[in-house]
Amino acid sequence: RPSIESAPRILRAGGVMEVHAFRLTPGEDLKKALCAYAASRKLRASFVLTCVGSLSAVTLRLANSARDGKNEVVSLDERFEIVSLTGTLSANGAHLHVSIADFEGNVVGGHLMDGCVVFTTAEIVLGESATHVFAREMDARTGFDELVVSRTPPPLSAMHALSIDGPPSSESGGGPARGGGG
Repeated sequence: RPSIESAPRILRAGGVMEVHAFRLTPGEDLKKALCAYAASRKLRASFVLTCVGSLSAVTLRLANSARDGKNEVVSLDERFEIVSLTGTLSANGAHLHVSIADFEGNVVGGHLMDGCVVFTTAEIVLGESATHVFAREMDARTGFDELVVSRTPPPLSAMHALSIDGPPSSESGGGPARGGGG
């Protein structure tokens, strides 16, 4: 469980989305702490709204430019500012990308891996959809566990926030929508 300096703040946006705001402290593993936070609160469809902070060590999986299926993993042992963190978290996995800048402003990014250690802070805001469930399933085309999105009925309190006609209709007819492994 991440050692969160202050109690997380959870705000409800009309019952459709909850917002979770918290801070990680020096020495914590960014990916492990994010996944532990989502698991401990049983978040079913969460996504990163924002993250600012710094890292003292970074491990990234770089984009695969060749079709041989090999992805280069790099580990960097220096201080970086978090420029961007984006992605989704589900009960059975996460897909997170991070961009970081070194002391000269050079930016590198890739898939966030275990081994990204918080230097001074990581101020994180997650959103969670009350009307979706995220899962990850193996996609033979990509060789990765990819996002599968399912709709769930909104909580009764959300019906008033959305409209008197009920929740918006799903463009996909309510069935699963599949996302890429980007």
